[in-house]
Amino acid sequence: MDEPLYESDHSDEDVDTTEKPSQEEMDDLRAQMAQWVTLDDQMRKLSVAMRERRTQQRALGNVIQTFMVKHKYDVLNTAQGPQIKTTVRKVKAPVKLADVRQKLVDLKGENEGGELVKKIFDERPVLEKTSIRRIIPKVNMHLDL
Repeated sequence: MDEPLYESDHSDEDVDTTEKPSQEEMDDLRAQMAQWVTLDDQMRKLSVAMRERRTQQRALGNVIQTFMVKHKYDVLNTAQGPQIKTTVRKVKAPVKLADVRQKLVDLKGENEGGELVKKIFDERPVLEKTSIRRIIPKVNMHLDL
């Protein structure tokens, strides 16, 4: 007999007494799972390739931008047609959660500020989200001698 197709995290009490899937449904599920795993593998490989290219592009971009700023070039023409443009702008620093909490406490005082922080951050609705992912075991490459 085949191994069970799934591993359940539910105890027997949680599981409904539903009918078992037919052999055709199980074969369809196996085919869909194989296709899903193939797509997942392809996406992982593409993700690694994108990450490597993004790292290279960032390094080259920093060198080009340093050159442009140093020599006061705003726009460089390329042989392919599009231009490379650099701009310098001032932006506000991102808002951090710790800063917001501290500002609320400073603004309203210790008691009111603490209550506001609790109301805003602790009394939020809890949402339930579901997802599917592959768990690939990590291979230990260390030899303990």
